Amino acid sequence: MKTVLATIAETIALAATLMACEHGPTAPSWTEGEGTEQEENSSVGVEGNGGYPTGGASSSSSSGSAASSTDITLIDDDQGGQYLADSRGRALYLFANDTPGRLDSACTGDCLQKWPAFDVNDVSVEDGLLETDFERFQREDGRWQTAFKGRPLYYFAMDGASGEMSGDGLGNRWFVARDYLAFLAASAAVTPEGASEPTPFLTNRAGRTAYIFLKDQAGFDGDDPDSACDATCISAWPVWAAPNPLGEVVVPSSMRAADFGWFERDEGGRQLSYRGFPLYYFAQDELPGSVTGHRNGAWRAIDPILFATPIAD
Repeated sequence: MKTVLATIAETIALAATLMACEHGPTAPSWTEGEGTEQEENSSVGVEGNGGYPTGGASSSSSSGSAASSTDITLIDDDQGGQYLADSRGRALYLFANDTPGRLDSACTGDCLQKWPAFDVNDVSVEDGLLETDFERFQREDGRWQTAFKGRPLYYFAMDGASGEMSGDGLGNRWFVARDYLAFLAASAAVTPEGASEPTPFLTNRAGRTAYIFLKDQAGFDGDDPDSACDATCISAWPVWAAPNPLGEVVVPSSMRAADFGWFERDEGGRQLSYRGFPLYYFAQDELPGSVTGHRNGAWRAIDPILFATPIAD
């Protein structure tokens, strides 16, 4: 059994790793469909690599079962969902500090010892996945890494047997790879007073920041929200359109799918909500991970984990 001192040491080490992570070059701007209603309705053992393979099939998994003939597979979890794994069933992860579409990794140095980069050339995928959702890029350290929908993929070095996903939720930055409706990002622009590191804020699957409007009336106990953002306002603060139908809400394990809902706006159209608050984008956020609308008047990016009221002043 771990001692208290060991647990504290691991916590400090994890925090140091997260603080050491930095973003790379500028990310591409939004392309057609990203962060829009169209996007919301879309379908869904090498040195320095933690002893994990760089991808591809092998003769057997660590649990003794036969490996898949495809490089990337879908694994059923005990919550009724599915996550990405390699050919041996080892879980793949996403890092909230990475920016979608940038094709660069914020996990460098010591971070890679705990979170080795996953890579495979000429990827093959299981039914239910699209090969076009995966691409390969060269990291700044010269190594190659595979990305899923613009987000780099990693292993967790402490995962052992096939089916383990012990890195899910660590530091509120690392999550098993799924086709999420919503995700998290981190920026020094969204740091509550007194915090020592950026507070994660809510984004869509493409990394576009979500906002709430303090003048809105949140909906509770079955009542719809009341949006105070009129037609003129919407041109600057477009709504996060709710998929139709909303269907299964896939979100990181630190969030609750039940906290997401939708309502019909007075002028028509379905808007996504979180804990009763309507969700919007900011038209001037031109890049994934941008959060230029935060504290612009009554607008706030939100911490979806602590959120009961907007992020602390």
